[in-house]
Amino acid sequence: MRIRASSKWVTHTLLLSIVPVMLFGAFIYLMGSRIVQDEIHRSSMESLSQVRHQVESDMVNIEQMTNQIALQSDMIAVMNVQNETTLGAFPRTNAVRNLLSQIKNVTDTIHSIYFYHIGQQIVVSHDIVSDVHERRTFKDSSWLDNVDSMIASRRTRTWVSPREMVSLNGEATFTLTHIRLLPMLYKEPKAAIVVNMKPDFLQRTISRFPLNAHGKLLVMNEEGRLIAQFPDENGKDGSNETFLREMSLSSQEDVRTVRVGKHFLSVLQSEKNGWTYAIAVPANVPRQQVEGFKRMIVAISTLLCLLAVYSAYFTHSKFQRSIRSILDRLSSARPAGQTQLQGDGIAVMEEGINRLLSTVQEGQSKRDLHLSLLRSYYLQALIHGNAVDMSRLANELDRSEMFPLGKLCVMIAQMDESGHSAFLKDRELFLFAVSNIGIELNKLQEQDGATFRIETVITDRHAVLIVNYDQDPEASKLPVTLADRLRSVVKQILKHTVTIGVGTGVDSAHNLAYSYRDALQALQMNMASAYDEVLPYANMTLVAQKLVHYPAAEEQELLNALRSRNGALAERSLKAFREELDGEHASLQMTKTFYLQLLVAVVRFVQEYEEDPAAVFGDNPYESFFRMQSVSQIDNWFRVWPLRPILAYMDAVKRRNTDTIVRQTVELIHERYASDLSLQLAADNMGISASYLSKLFKEELGETFIDYVTRIRLEKAQNMLVETELTMQQIAEAIGYTSVQQMFRVFKKKLGMTPGEYRESAADPKSE
Repeated sequence: MRIRASSKWVTHTLLLSIVPVMLFGAFIYLMGSRIVQDEIHRSSMESLSQVRHQVESDMVNIEQMTNQIALQSDMIAVMNVQNETTLGAFPRTNAVRNLLSQIKNVTDTIHSIYFYHIGQQIVVSHDIVSDVHERRTFKDSSWLDNVDSMIASRRTRTWVSPREMVSLNGEATFTLTHIRLLPMLYKEPKAAIVVNMKPDFLQRTISRFPLNAHGKLLVMNEEGRLIAQFPDENGKDGSNETFLREMSLSSQEDVRTVRVGKHFLSVLQSEKNGWTYAIAVPANVPRQQVEGFKRMIVAISTLLCLLAVYSAYFTHSKFQRSIRSILDRLSSARPAGQTQLQGDGIAVMEEGINRLLSTVQEGQSKRDLHLSLLRSYYLQALIHGNAVDMSRLANELDRSEMFPLGKLCVMIAQMDESGHSAFLKDRELFLFAVSNIGIELNKLQEQDGATFRIETVITDRHAVLIVNYDQDPEASKLPVTLADRLRSVVKQILKHTVTIGVGTGVDSAHNLAYSYRDALQALQMNMASAYDEVLPYANMTLVAQKLVHYPAAEEQELLNALRSRNGALAERSLKAFREELDGEHASLQMTKTFYLQLLVAVVRFVQEYEEDPAAVFGDNPYESFFRMQSVSQIDNWFRVWPLRPILAYMDAVKRRNTDTIVRQTVELIHERYASDLSLQLAADNMGISASYLSKLFKEELGETFIDYVTRIRLEKAQNMLVETELTMQQIAEAIGYTSVQQMFRVFKKKLGMTPGEYRESAADPKSE
């Protein structure tokens, strides 16, 4: 009886266990879906930030490139060709074509570059020189309307987004176009530079979509028009219109992921140009990642039901008799030698138990697989600072002692682009190999006596290694040592170099995001020069501070000295600029960057007075600058050239301006001496202050403005007194005096006699 009661209790337990299993499965299914959906938002934002940064970097590079093109002497010469000389026959036109061809070939983001001469209506590209309206040789002319609108609104440059670009065979594609009017500071525009980006510029900015889904990337301008999309689809299902409506609702502070129809749409807006970037991922992708949980729970529930039925068969006699009577009726056709019912039941039960064990093992295997996936998501969330949203999973993983030691540090390994390795076209495989090598470093701890653990995460561009080590102060240098060992092993095994940024140590897994950002900053600060190196963030902090301390005060002092034509002050300012950099212990690369920024400021100062810098320097200052190899060379070059030409030019400007102002003022006096002429009125006509005009007049003519006007009026009055019979009142009005008494006072003061006495003396020959 006890055995039978126990069997019944087992049966009831099996039946009741189905409910918590289904509830637990539903909970895990929903939690997994939420986790993966959160991962879509995180990875989408990361991808969108990368796309936005790449697009804006390409646009800035193109803008800087057009500025450099505009300063080329050949470009300036062709721009200044008048309409009398045909542009196609001008020798320097070929030099411009070669320049455009070189820039197009070395820049992988540019589709084509045009130089447009406004006066002759001629367009020059790397392969043709054609009339802009000649459709047989040049069909891409939709940008002309933008040039006209720029001239009307006095703009110097603009981006046309998007623009329909037409090839010679008539094929139309959409692209982004940058237009720059020349010269840079123009009174009347003479030419334009038109740069077209490649139509697939958007595809080049993203390597893959979140969760490897077949998503869609869209960019919308500030006017709500679709600039570009990848993949390039027509949107026949109307999804594009829906996405654009949702994107138009975003603001600069709005970073979000929403459900739009059958997609998850992540939206990010640029603060720089107001463009909106979005990634759409099919909504069924997140649930596919956790669909294994659902199948596993259904299988376990089904097997539990079957097990409860088998248990009830051997436990409840009434149920057993009913099943046995059915089997007896079906056994009449059974051969005589077949196994009895009891034997059949035991065999079936054994087979069911074996199937159950097999299913449980399969479920355990799937659980381990999904736990590994969730573990990877958790580490991703930790380094990006999103682990708060995964607290339940974090508690579960903490119990497994993922980070048992006291300190943590992040290392970021980045594949070097140079070299001829087989991994150049397969970055993901290389990062996977680096990650595995990092894990294998754990096995070396017994050799060195160091205790540490390493967890790895692979992102789009980096292999991230999280080092967990003791809080012992002697172990503080362990991450740098491990990074150098990893760099050496990767170079030896994979035959390709890697650069590793090492962050600062933190005491908690929830602070890993700070260590990750430090390591990433160490890489980014040395992106242009680092190669096969370990870059600890602790060594980069001084450099980061120096990046902020540009000698802006010394630059302004130098510009003021040039404006006032003070050569000695300019020398002292340049010396102070150099001493400021030496005091900060700036590197050669950073010093050259600062001097280049100073050169740009000086060239802009010159362009305030002369739109063509070649008229001042006689050569391209940027080309001369880039030939310098040391700080001493750059400093000596600055002292001799371009400062001396600028000071000489400013003296000439001063001399020319002074002569022009004084000459025009004298002409104004001779034209308007008979009216109410004042110093302020003359200064207003010259566009300068009255005090400055008075100073120039005194320096150039040796007398004041009032004295000069008085002298001219007296000379005119003397002529009228001798040569005419006009009355004193008429003469006073004719020379600009309001009354005869005023003319009498001036005559008496300057000549020592009255106008009447002067007329009498001039009429009496004896008086001479």
